[in-house]
Amino acid sequence: MRKLHTTLLAAAFVLSAATTAFAQGSQSTQGTSAPPDDPKPATTTIAGDTGLWFVPTAEVVLKGKGSFSLYLVNKDYGQGFTDVTRYPVTFAFGLGNRAEIFGNWTLVSNIDRDTRPLFFTSTGSGIDSGTGGGINPDHPTNRTHWTGNKLGDLWVGGKVNLLASRPEPLAIALRGQVKLPVGDDESGVSSGKADFQIDGIVSTYSAGVEFSGFAGFMKRGEPDGYSLTNGLRWGVGLGFPNVLNPGLRITTELFGERYFDDTITAPAGVGTDGSIVPASSRVKSPVMFALGATWIARNGFFIGGGGAINLTMPGRDEAEGIGFEPRDSHGLGDKSGLQIRLGWHPGSSRTHAAPPPPPPPPPPPVAGVGVGYRRFQVTRCTPAVVGPVRRRTTRPSASVTVRMIDGASS
Repeated sequence: MRKLHTTLLAAAFVLSAATTAFAQGSQSTQGTSAPPDDPKPATTTIAGDTGLWFVPTAEVVLKGKGSFSLYLVNKDYGQGFTDVTRYPVTFAFGLGNRAEIFGNWTLVSNIDRDTRPLFFTSTGSGIDSGTGGGINPDHPTNRTHWTGNKLGDLWVGGKVNLLASRPEPLAIALRGQVKLPVGDDESGVSSGKADFQIDGIVSTYSAGVEFSGFAGFMKRGEPDGYSLTNGLRWGVGLGFPNVLNPGLRITTELFGERYFDDTITAPAGVGTDGSIVPASSRVKSPVMFALGATWIARNGFFIGGGGAINLTMPGRDEAEGIGFEPRDSHGLGDKSGLQIRLGWHPGSSRTHAAPPPPPPPPPPPVAGVGVGYRRFQVTRCTPAVVGPVRRRTTRPSASVTVRMIDGASS
């Protein structure tokens, strides 16, 4: 119920804040199509860089311009039947149409842990299910059933489009990010340690569809006494049908992380209910599917909503453990969550080609000739025969008759 109330309040705020900008942008969009030299409509990702929604593209913000956005991000973990909700604000700035610096800061974050007791040691088939009473790799220090709203971490990074000088729509980029652990680590919304991620991105587009894929390495900082796991993060996604023009855009994305270790450990500890934190917890690599719809106005404003589900997270009925009290399953609600966003993005370049060189200057005028005139040499011609011609000599009293002969020169 707490999760539902929080989501509804956030959705109401987002919709009310977006009304004016949405109306202004939609009026200028109806019945028009963007000229070919206009920026290509674009949106941000939850990380803050240019992309679909969760999956980045290799494109970047236009030179000297910036983007910003607000998100509601919900994710579920099997251990503890844990529901994590974040409200990050994102930002980005374009550098030379080939790079961007970006970041996101989770201003509000909360964790709802549903297992009773909070912690227990899994047994039987529950050990390998990844759903039980253990800890999570991203929030290992959480010890309570409800954290309340707390300040989260700040991520900053940069992305470089390696093919920015080529005319093809294919783009390849490198992206790096680092987490600055400024969030509340006592409640567990932050691990209190820095994380690092580096990715390679490939994307392309046509008039009706945009495709992107990425893969990269995730390095997690470990609080004292903990042994967590690093991983390979990956994702692919499609955006359609309004790729080159504003309007409604649908995004479908499949993304996740392949944990390098499926067992993580924690030092001795207890939950707020007195339950014992297990020394080791089995974690299952998440595979997320997200479907969203976003309206992009001509002025760059966008607003969207969708959902995401953890495809590899088992239900509560698969959990087994010492002292575990089974609770009613919430079906898809245990492994899925609502996603909302609104923001502004100035767009990216429709082509990655540099502008054509200016035409060569006109040749200089010929010396001695007026501007705009040229001297042409006329071929000497043979005059036509017109018969006898009478010409006067220098003496007025005398005259002479000159006969023009065909073939002779004048």
